[in-house]
Amino acid sequence: MDSNARAEAAFITPMTEIGTDPAKEEKSLHVAVVAYSKAASARAVWERRIGGGAAVASSIVTLSIFGSLSASADFWWKFATGILSVATAALVSLDKFSGKAPSPLLLRRAAEYSKLYYKLRADPNAFFDVGVQHAELIGMEPTAPDKYWREATETG
Repeated sequence: MDSNARAEAAFITPMTEIGTDPAKEEKSLHVAVVAYSKAASARAVWERRIGGGAAVASSIVTLSIFGSLSASADFWWKFATGILSVATAALVSLDKFSGKAPSPLLLRRAAEYSKLYYKLRADPNAFFDVGVQHAELIGMEPTAPDKYWREATETG
């Protein structure tokens, strides 16, 4: 279990208490929904920034390549184009291989917790079934980073 999964387990209802107290279970699910939603929002911002930078850089590289082909560009223009293309590839790989879960996966996990949260609110007698489903979600990948669990606990 990685540190984020341990944080998740620490901030939500302990496994031994799942399905025993509907109020605690509801609070725990709410914290999980908020944590995953905040993590997904932060990740989406990161993806937009990296993606936008990569799109702009790749456009510049493309224009530079066509410009150097149509005219006899000197060595420094060709060198700068090569360096910029390497930087563009590095920018794209930074996002792709960062090891962070993409925002759609985090949003899917938030939706799973939200479904359980509203199911419990609609039918308090279903708290045992909700608790079993909740226990299955704990520690599954992707997990939200620790800071979002702390924020969700403080605001939830």
